[in-house]
Amino acid sequence: MIVSAATLILLAPALAVIAAVVRLSDGGSVLYRQTRVGLDGHRFTIIKFRTMLEQAERDLGAIWSVPNDPRCTGIGYYLRRSGFDELPQLWNILRGDMSLVGPRPERPEFTPTTCATRFGPASRAMLKFTAGAATPASKSAFATTFITCATGRSVSTFVSASLR
Repeated sequence: MIVSAATLILLAPALAVIAAVVRLSDGGSVLYRQTRVGLDGHRFTIIKFRTMLEQAERDLGAIWSVPNDPRCTGIGYYLRRSGFDELPQLWNILRGDMSLVGPRPERPEFTPTTCATRFGPASRAMLKFTAGAATPASKSAFATTFITCATGRSVSTFVSASLR
């Protein structure tokens, strides 16, 4: 927690610049809040810089983003590529919702718990660890969750890789 607090303080000027750029890019909100599932199924609100249009899921519902997603804003594309969109998650770490390293917290609609009804209890392994802001699969969360749900294979390999 001390690391996240210190990092938030040190990055405050950069966070302010990113926030201003997001606001000026399309006039929408700066932050994006979404319910995620962490340790033992605990739900919490994750905070990120907004990278998509305000009502990106209005018509389609909850769906994963895809490369070159048309719902991304111009600046959002660069924030996602750089990972800067995830800097506000330091607040989630400070609050104790997440750790710096661990499995990616997923949306309730896409959690292994949902998959477990179809693929068995092994896919619940991800929920036995504190969710993390940094993980080797951060950039391929779609693939991790999709493969788990589609194949029924355990996410324990993913969890092991995240803890190395």
